[in-house]
Amino acid sequence: MHPAQSSKAKPSANERPLISRSTIVILLSYQAGMLIGNGIPTTLSAMMYLAVTVGLISYLGFALARQESVRRREANKHRQIAQQIDRRIQAHIVDPPVRSPKAPIQPKLRADTDFIPVVNNWA
Repeated sequence: MHPAQSSKAKPSANERPLISRSTIVILLSYQAGMLIGNGIPTTLSAMMYLAVTVGLISYLGFALARQESVRRREANKHRQIAQQIDRRIQAHIVDPPVRSPKAPIQPKLRADTDFIPVVNNWA
């Protein structure tokens, strides 16, 4: 498989987001500090409040999307591991061979039975 086609390959520069979560937090902190410290004119404070609000909402949205992506990836990994374990177990569970009619009939041992017979009932 080509490295660019691998699902674990790093995204290229044009696939990365334009603004990362850490950039949003840095800009949000800077803008909130300017609002709290009255470092901007009062005519721009409404726009600054709006920018801080939009930045906070986008940061929370990115965090929620990231959390959902990680949860989905973990669920897929657990599902694949469970399927692999099931396949390995099924490979080891084999029904006993069929005997000729002259031999006493033995109950078949199957994986879905709750008990294993210990005594033959030939009488």
